[in-house]
Amino acid sequence: GNALAITLQRQAPNVKNIVSADAFGNAGGNPAEVLGRLAGVVADSGFEGRYVSVRGIDQTMTAVTMDGNSMANGASAGATREFQFELIGMDRIERLEVTKSPTPDMDADSIAGVINLVSKSAFDRSGERRISGSLGAIWRPFYTAGGQHQDKLRKNWTIAYSEVFKDRLGVSFNYGNRQSLLALDVSTQSFENKETDPAYVYQYAYNDFKITRTRYGGGLKLDYKLSDTTRFFINGQVNWHVEYEDDNNSTYSTAQSVATRDANGNLTGTGAIVPGYSRDATEWRPLAATSVAVSSISTLKGGWSENYSIGGVHKYRNLSLDYDVFKSVGVTDYPGNATFQYTATGVGLRIERRADEPYFPRVVQTSGPDIRSINSYTNNTFNIAIMRGDDKYRGLSFNAKKSFETLAPTWIKTGFRLREQTRELTKPSQSWRYVGPDRALNSGDENLAQFLSLTPKTNGPVILPFPARPFRDRPGTSYDYAGPNIGTTFRAHPEWFLEDIVTNITNDLNNRQSFKETINAGYIMGNVEIGRLSIMGGLRVEDTDTWGEGALRVITPEEKARRAAWVGVVTDAELRRRTTEEYSRRISVSGQYRKVFPGLHMKFEPMRGLITRLSYATNIGRPSIGNLIPSTTVNYDTQTVSSTNPSLKPQFSNNFDAGVEYYFEPAGSFSAGVFLKEINDFQFSQGGIVIPAGQDNGFNGEYSGYALTTRANGGSARVRGLELAYQQQFTFLPGWLKGFGAFANYTRLDTFGDYGTTRTGGTNSITGFVPTAGNIGLSYIRTPFSLRVQLKYKGKFLNTFNASNARLVWGMPQTVVDVKAVYNINRRFDLYLDAYNVNDAPNRLFEWEFGRPQNTRKDSIMFLMGVNGRL
Repeated sequence: GNALAITLQRQAPNVKNIVSADAFGNAGGNPAEVLGRLAGVVADSGFEGRYVSVRGIDQTMTAVTMDGNSMANGASAGATREFQFELIGMDRIERLEVTKSPTPDMDADSIAGVINLVSKSAFDRSGERRISGSLGAIWRPFYTAGGQHQDKLRKNWTIAYSEVFKDRLGVSFNYGNRQSLLALDVSTQSFENKETDPAYVYQYAYNDFKITRTRYGGGLKLDYKLSDTTRFFINGQVNWHVEYEDDNNSTYSTAQSVATRDANGNLTGTGAIVPGYSRDATEWRPLAATSVAVSSISTLKGGWSENYSIGGVHKYRNLSLDYDVFKSVGVTDYPGNATFQYTATGVGLRIERRADEPYFPRVVQTSGPDIRSINSYTNNTFNIAIMRGDDKYRGLSFNAKKSFETLAPTWIKTGFRLREQTRELTKPSQSWRYVGPDRALNSGDENLAQFLSLTPKTNGPVILPFPARPFRDRPGTSYDYAGPNIGTTFRAHPEWFLEDIVTNITNDLNNRQSFKETINAGYIMGNVEIGRLSIMGGLRVEDTDTWGEGALRVITPEEKARRAAWVGVVTDAELRRRTTEEYSRRISVSGQYRKVFPGLHMKFEPMRGLITRLSYATNIGRPSIGNLIPSTTVNYDTQTVSSTNPSLKPQFSNNFDAGVEYYFEPAGSFSAGVFLKEINDFQFSQGGIVIPAGQDNGFNGEYSGYALTTRANGGSARVRGLELAYQQQFTFLPGWLKGFGAFANYTRLDTFGDYGTTRTGGTNSITGFVPTAGNIGLSYIRTPFSLRVQLKYKGKFLNTFNASNARLVWGMPQTVVDVKAVYNINRRFDLYLDAYNVNDAPNRLFEWEFGRPQNTRKDSIMFLMGVNGRL
């Protein structure tokens, strides 16, 4: 499979990487695991990678397709264009293609590049009957307060069938079912905005959670050869996913002010921070502003994705035709996730960063109500998050290619693609307060102790020296504990809860959003071969129509008058009517634009196996779906307005590539390339805009003088990069040494951005770009044993931009090591054992360069084990 992938990459007219699905061993069913091993590609670290970025560009600017057709994705019920890879399976994928310099016959919304997943076909292999499968388990250690391993073996099985009947009908079927656990500790520290040491800590949060994920699904592809020139196909794939997430969180916080001392050394004033703090220790006074908020969160995330296509291919002597119709559906559903939070105030605390563990500091209570007792907590809230996102694509395409038998072989290709995307979003989330039978908050009859589990739980891979905190059981369920919990109580006695009427109604009405985007595209391109030189050029034209509908927030003159005339206390019924009147109207906006995308690609092969390339391509990055749906949020207390920008334009990029490739026999390659991306109409968040007075201020005359934050186009960005890649199996070595193989790649980026203001920045000032990344792998594959050791490196990068240097958040370099082993019992069965993240590499973010640990995510090793079989 990898030999075929290398051959296809070698034959490609443009810059792309092609790799078989099993090129790096078992991928655990996640395409991101394979993609993250390629030059210029960075995937989320960890076994279940979610996002993939190409050449440093944000993941929302990467197009993801299956067999050339766009793939829908529920994207956590959000309004972005990101693609979440952990929601789809790997079982139906034959190979993966990363196109870095797209040709005119490809969709243009791919500033970063195009990731294409090629589905399996029975005609990709010899036609005899093939039945294979695997049965195994996934296991990850994590620890409880007793220090014992608690994870269980989680099932992992697959089945595959492929056969060609009478050289005419090809059938390929694949299915997989995988369960996994993510157990994670997350530590977040917030420091004084100060560019010198020491800086005090004013907030510390510890999140302890685990996610159990089940992903299952597969698909079927039928290929029928009507003749030697005509083939028809039907292809379908369905993936389901279910995630249960349990979070136990504690947030310790205080005011950002330092106390003073009088002549006798006594603390005075209202400052919350005790003077004399150091780099490693900060003490807080027991004031009302000093609090501990404890929350227990239970999340159920479900959904599915479907991809269908039907089409045909006709290949004649000098003419080839292909066409297809496709549909893709992606749904993410959160049916009712529950969060129960309660707060203790007036506590004195000391935050200590220890030398042996600076990333997870110790919290010591010095005064105030005992935070280990549930009776110290008040002001509880019970939130039910309900969200759903439905994403759909449908479209059709037609391509025709005509070859000419001239002195210089030439061909011309033309075609069109029609594509429509719709996104439907709902979020009727609710917020309540548990007040008990007397319906009075903090009266004392709430008795929060009735909701506690029998013992506190710790799910993460490490134990931290925190005070014991009160935890209750999973909201909305009765797992692990037979007593009452907040979910069962809410259903049995809804009258014991006070509703946040304004929040609940606005969540429902303000978050009903609809979006539709239609793209009609046509292209023409041609290629000529002059000896060892081939030149391909052409252009693409895309017409884009967008439509978005959201909530319109309006207080009419009649409504203002009615509210002004109200006498007495505003009742719940009146508050409900007012909120509904203010948010129940709808507004829709539409937009249209046409773009032309020229491209030119040259390929020269001066000697067998050596290829040089020059490419020029143009692409766009379409605005986030959320910004094309009208929505406005107003904070009357702070006099601020946050608004989407439906008139936001797409980013436009000119892309230049130059490279050289050398291909070893029988399977191997070395490549070196440089690239340049010039991005215009850069999209960024713009704040501090003062809304003028007048009816034409964009808000019907309201919010005059308020500060507006919105998305805007302006300035430009430049990305320059170097990519080196090498892979080879050392079959030329004598004896047992020929079993060795290796791969390595390295990526270096240099970026510069101008956000349309006086603030500009180079490589270290553009968020999301990872300046250096690389992979190294060594394998030994020789019957009956094979072993792979793989190292993935991600360098320092800017995670969050801020005008203050002390508030810049940096990602720390990370190196992850994986080991994969297979032992062949006989020609039909083998055993496998894979270990991911054997070095327990954490994810760490720092403020003020590497001086202050802002966020640390600590994961643990994961094992995959089982048996593979073939019939």
